[in-house]
Amino acid sequence: MENPFKSLKDNSRHIGLFLSCLIEPERQGRIFLSADASSSEKISIAIRLWVICIALTLVPYFPVYAYRGLMWSEVGFLSVQLFISLTVVVCLSWFLDLSLKFRKVQTNKADTMLLLAVAGAPVIPFLGLGILIGEADLLRELVLLKKQGVSFDTILLDQFTARSKTFNYVELISSIGMKISIIVLLLRSTILADLLVPLYQCDRDKLFSAMGFAFAATIAVFLLIGNLGLFVTYVYLPSS
Repeated sequence: MENPFKSLKDNSRHIGLFLSCLIEPERQGRIFLSADASSSEKISIAIRLWVICIALTLVPYFPVYAYRGLMWSEVGFLSVQLFISLTVVVCLSWFLDLSLKFRKVQTNKADTMLLLAVAGAPVIPFLGLGILIGEADLLRELVLLKKQGVSFDTILLDQFTARSKTFNYVELISSIGMKISIIVLLLRSTILADLLVPLYQCDRDKLFSAMGFAFAATIAVFLLIGNLGLFVTYVYLPSS
């Protein structure tokens, strides 16, 4: 059988790999695990999967931000968005590996990172679509608040409390999208578990406990650095 890592030196095959991980994640994960590859090759494939994931996730946001006068050609704005995305990916992989080790599970960082990318990266762009409407509404409010001269610290402290006082369909759609995203992530988590349990020969409950910690810790990091992204968005939005 052709070594999948050697064949992927051809950049044109990366999208095909991404689609394969979306449609048949367990099969693709087992193909990678059965191949003779170094840790650097596994990490390289994982990084490529996440890069494609981030690119596909951000593309639908281009016209939304451009409509509000925020162009992606702004290096500072784009750099922060990429930094946040990459930080979340790295933290999720690191937290999962660390949590497993804490539970006395012998792991391999490269395998963990690769299988996490195989199971998770292909579905993230679809989840991004689920919150796109909410993001567009948030941008609209940020533009209005900036034109009114409201400072960012006031916006952050208020936490947009005015939005929760009245019902609107944007919040309803965003809520539905978030619930669907959670269901999809849970389903993909079971696929990840099916790959990691036999690889690390660990108890399934112990693995899900480690995954729960990794997800919670990553969400905490995202909420923390997400404020940075919100601040940069506010700074780059036109004030008139």
